Amino acid sequence: MEEIYYCEFCNKFLSTSQALNAHKLIHSRERPYRCEDCGEAFTLSTELSSHKCAFHVGDKRKHCEIWGKSFSKNSNLSSHKRAIHATQRPYDCEICGKSFSQKGTLSNHVRTVHIGEKPYKCTVCDKGFAARASLKYHSYHHTGERPYHCEVCGHTFTRMTCLEKHKRVHTGEKPYTCDVCGKAFSRRFSLRRHQILHTGLKPYICEICGTAFSDYSNLAGHKRVHTGERKYQCETCGRAFCTNRSLSSHKYNHSGEKPYHCDICGLKFSLTSYLLAHRNNIHFGEKRYPRKVSGKAFSKKDSLKKTQAHSHMRK
Repeated sequence: MEEIYYCEFCNKFLSTSQALNAHKLIHSRERPYRCEDCGEAFTLSTELSSHKCAFHVGDKRKHCEIWGKSFSKNSNLSSHKRAIHATQRPYDCEICGKSFSQKGTLSNHVRTVHIGEKPYKCTVCDKGFAARASLKYHSYHHTGERPYHCEVCGHTFTRMTCLEKHKRVHTGEKPYTCDVCGKAFSRRFSLRRHQILHTGLKPYICEICGTAFSDYSNLAGHKRVHTGERKYQCETCGRAFCTNRSLSSHKYNHSGEKPYHCDICGLKFSLTSYLLAHRNNIHFGEKRYPRKVSGKAFSKKDSLKKTQAHSHMRK
């Protein structure tokens, strides 16, 4: 028996599911088919074809849908829009109120954000995406392609935005500034992570021991204390560490580098713990002795000796 498809909005019957889906666009007021010549949108592809035949046969000029001005090239139209309409956003979304400079951008926003349409499908895994650019970046995971290269160090990236952020490592640019302490960061994410320190909040909690952290990466590194996982290995001596930060600090033993400077006397140290101990012992008079065995610090030398003696007795 032939299947019949029924529209619940107007009780109309359609012969195929494709015809039903196309018909429903009439009720949703969605117009996914856009004329690349003048920008007018249509509900059905057949309507778009009829429009092109009626108005654009032999017409190769490009039209601004806001002013109605015509251009001979797409590039000229794009330049016009950037120069004239960059700050004008006459098209408002009736659902969320967000404004757009172009009607097509508004239509795409409604379809992808509010309707949830994901028209761009990956041919490998069938995952859907709202934007063509998102599908393009996703495809790099399958191909392994990293088309954006840093000309300074050779690092490669899947996105231009990632490359631009990386370049700040070389230029020293730090455009994101904390409004509390004035510290600057090269990435917005780093600033947000830093700002949590000012609030005193520690939202990331270890479900094993209950220790709280202000930064998720610190929690992830802490969890390896419980699991015993040491995924970061030194290629020079083979020693493994729970966190990448610990490995980076360890590498200074091989390179002789001392990146941590005392801002009072200028002495250099390979570890931040050594720098902190130096500042407390020499400049602030608070005798704190770092102990390599457990990573703890002691305010008195006797406390350190007692702990070390207790440790030897246990052995």
